[in-house]
Amino acid sequence: MTLLRPILLLCCLFAAEVLAADGGYQNLAGIRRAAAQHVAGLHGARAHPPQITAGELDPRLRLAACATPLQTFLPAGARAQGNTTVGVRCNAQPPWQVYVPVMVRIFDQVLVATRPLPRGIPLTRDDVRLVERDLTTLPFGYVSDPAQAVGNQLKQPLTAGSVLLPSQIEGPRLVRRGDSVIIIGSSAGLTVRMQGQAMGDGAAGDWIKVRNPLTKKEVSGQVTPEGRVQVNL
Repeated sequence: MTLLRPILLLCCLFAAEVLAADGGYQNLAGIRRAAAQHVAGLHGARAHPPQITAGELDPRLRLAACATPLQTFLPAGARAQGNTTVGVRCNAQPPWQVYVPVMVRIFDQVLVATRPLPRGIPLTRDDVRLVERDLTTLPFGYVSDPAQAVGNQLKQPLTAGSVLLPSQIEGPRLVRRGDSVIIIGSSAGLTVRMQGQAMGDGAAGDWIKVRNPLTKKEVSGQVTPEGRVQVNL
């Protein structure tokens, strides 16, 4: 009897392991793999596949083996990059749902300054270059197309090697304060043109104040790519 009890105990433990391996419990590695594949699918169009690491689940977790394919989803408010969470659920009986922590690192080419750049200069192709960066470390955005930067002006100085942010560039000033500009007003299909005076600087798309020479009043208008100011009558 003394030897029989340990043997019976080992047999019971072995049977439990076989049950788990044979499908009695859902494989936790499979859950993590499903979560990683879900995020990878969200970035399928990227030229550089992201680095995805699914976090470990509690090894004590016992979930019934799912008789249907696992369903994956991003919880409300979750991002598809950085430290995020992916939900994995089983819709068979008995149903269950778990959340897998996932780290998603995305690498791509972004523009950085090739040298110290002062505020106000129009950028040239020699002022910036493309380098690979982890996009998850750039919460304020980035510029990846040189065409979006070249010819635009810097709104603040940059140090050599710093990433160029969209908020740091603006189009060239087409209108300067005090300039005589053409004011274009439209109403009910009627277009009126008149000379006015710019009360501020503006690039294409900016809203500035202009003075109407007839009424002596100031109105707001949007600078057009041609350097005119469009107002609503």
